[in-house]
Amino acid sequence: MYKFAPVKIKKLTKQITNFLKTTIQFIFFITLFFLACTPDQPDYVFQISGKFPADNPEEIVLQFDEANTSKTILVADKKKSSFFIKSLDSLPVGLYFLKVGNNNLRIPLLIDNTDIVVKMNKKNLADSFTRGKSKYQKLYYNYRSGVYNAAKLFIYQKGFVLENKNSILGAIALKDMLGGTQWRLKQTLILYEQLDSSVQKSKLGKEIINYIQSGLDSKVEIIEYNTIENKPVENLEDKEKEISIVKVEVPVKNATPELEEIIPESGIPEIETAATEYAPYFYGYGLDGNEISAKAVFNKNKLTLIDFWASWCLPCRAQNPEFVSLYQKYHSKGFEILSIAEDKKETDWKRAITQDNMTWIHVNDDYRIANMYRVRAIPNAILVDSQGGILAKDVSAVDLKALLQRELGY
Repeated sequence: MYKFAPVKIKKLTKQITNFLKTTIQFIFFITLFFLACTPDQPDYVFQISGKFPADNPEEIVLQFDEANTSKTILVADKKKSSFFIKSLDSLPVGLYFLKVGNNNLRIPLLIDNTDIVVKMNKKNLADSFTRGKSKYQKLYYNYRSGVYNAAKLFIYQKGFVLENKNSILGAIALKDMLGGTQWRLKQTLILYEQLDSSVQKSKLGKEIINYIQSGLDSKVEIIEYNTIENKPVENLEDKEKEISIVKVEVPVKNATPELEEIIPESGIPEIETAATEYAPYFYGYGLDGNEISAKAVFNKNKLTLIDFWASWCLPCRAQNPEFVSLYQKYHSKGFEILSIAEDKKETDWKRAITQDNMTWIHVNDDYRIANMYRVRAIPNAILVDSQGGILAKDVSAVDLKALLQRELGY
């Protein structure tokens, strides 16, 4: 049998011992390294931070609306010119408010249990905004900045609601859209029905539908105004039909809660330059009751003619055959017509479309869109490009032919 020499065994034992010591030391130092590099975990779920809007800091509190009252959730800690609100627990995701001192104006913010930084505007707290790193904080910031900057518009908010109908963000934007007119209440009801059922069942969702239903159940006084002379119309006769009339709905006092309506019912495309005027975006309902987006129509085509007309308007009907001829020639090259009818009777509107062979896109609006475009008489047509940039106003059939030849070729 082979025997190991004593010297060799001693040497091998020493090597093994040294290896084990080295390994243990390595593991020890690696552990220390990771412990040293691991940041301290915060002792809160999320925090709201920012700088005080004034030299003399006022109390800042986080509030949540509950049963028509404002309930204070957390009070800010002060550190020199900054404030911090740290929440030790998760809060229900939704719309909250920061109340600064005794100021009645509150800053809205979305709580999703992630950190938020508040940028306060010292001159006007209403212009303050919030930022965060989460997906929903970024979306909420985009929404608020969009409303503040260039899109204080009903149509901008409507698009945001539809894009975020599965989250509380859609309900937040829809709440901002609420107003007292019957038209607006009906539009917001349609949008509410598009929200996910979980959003509808939320506290904010219930608040919205209660407001809408109370408004629709109330009585309204309908006044017709001549948009040229801006005074009520009396004994409107057929011969006066070429004058644009807009219906103004005046809610009965105290019929619905008072909400400041700062969003006009028109829109401006997102792409704009100082040298270009843009056509307002709008939604309308087509021949089959389907919803039609002006933005989608513009973006899909090179050129779109927005044609204001009515079945009872003889000059409009006389011009239609020429529009039909140009549409048939240039539609395949990227030309579309979006006709906005001012008919009160749907049967008259549809019959005229069939009789005149108008095979393009149609909306029957009863003066709302015409008023948005400041159209005072019909026929009236506006030619726009794919971004809604206005190329020509009050376009006749002769003008349209020349424009189409220039833009799309013969």
